[in-house]
Amino acid sequence: MGNYIKGLLMAGFLYYIGVLCDLQALILLSYCTVVVMVLSVVYLCMVMPGMKCRVEVPITMTQQGENLQVQLHKIKAGNSWAGKVVFYITIENTWNGEKRILRQIINGGGEHTFQLMLQEAGYYEISLKKVRIYDWFGMFGWSKKVREMATVVVLPEVYPTNIRVTDGVRNFVGDADVYDTVKSGDDAGEILKLRPFRDGDKLRNIHWKLSAKADELIVRENSMPKACSTVLMLERVSDKSADRFIKAVASLSFSLMDMDCPHFIAWYSKRYQDVVRIRVDGEAGFYEGMIYLLQDFDRRCKIDIRKMYQEKYRAEVLLHYLLLTEKLQIWEKDELVCRLQGTDVEKALSEMELIL
Repeated sequence: MGNYIKGLLMAGFLYYIGVLCDLQALILLSYCTVVVMVLSVVYLCMVMPGMKCRVEVPITMTQQGENLQVQLHKIKAGNSWAGKVVFYITIENTWNGEKRILRQIINGGGEHTFQLMLQEAGYYEISLKKVRIYDWFGMFGWSKKVREMATVVVLPEVYPTNIRVTDGVRNFVGDADVYDTVKSGDDAGEILKLRPFRDGDKLRNIHWKLSAKADELIVRENSMPKACSTVLMLERVSDKSADRFIKAVASLSFSLMDMDCPHFIAWYSKRYQDVVRIRVDGEAGFYEGMIYLLQDFDRRCKIDIRKMYQEKYRAEVLLHYLLLTEKLQIWEKDELVCRLQGTDVEKALSEMELIL
């Protein structure tokens, strides 16, 4: 609308000077300016209702420091001429609260791709809330509200940590809904495998129906529950320390997973307003946990996560309770293991010594 006001002022000024100085060329130019503006309004009234704009991200997960391709689309109705469209894109990292606005222009064609570098880990919402559609000459345009959004998770860097796991942790026995796919156990609720009878097998483990069909003794080998021995609890964290915090979480969890130590990550949930946790015992669980954490972790709620966790899961017995505090300190029960505040996270984690 501002350009139209400027155009009317310019046309009025040209007309005034033309009449004052008796210059027909300026008067004609003022008329032409008004005609162009009227045609522009007519064109935009025809095009805007049928113009649809979208933002898309081909992938939903990437790593810190990698280029992300963002695709912009303008879809016109019928055979209307495709002029200039300016996209105003809001990029918000809900993990640390950072927000910025980009301006991208599509001239002519209906698609535009640009590279976006996301340096910080987090859950990004790439929103298209407004576009500006211009006429044939790109001089006059109207804004149009749009509600389009794409999301992408940027995973944090993972650093090696000096964690050693004892046999007590590896062979920890407890209740679990997940069973070991290699080791056999005494849980009759889940069958690991069926095999021929061997000397030393117990008669109560014989599967009599299958044995009768196979005309040989078949033994049912029971599974072993794969219980978690460790929990990593997370306190609140400031925007300034958010990147180091999530790197520490990812590094600790990945190292525990790599040492074949099933564990929980627990935090205070924005969605449920309660302590939640996710189990990590493989790469699928690790990535699922990172995605869920980056979206759902309430970093500003000041609570005693250790107390709330133990109250909610008081019937559960674990061997190790790790805590990552607001001051970027790692505690194992009441023992301070590592300080990350004001230090190089990679170096501090590599020099840390934690025996579980």
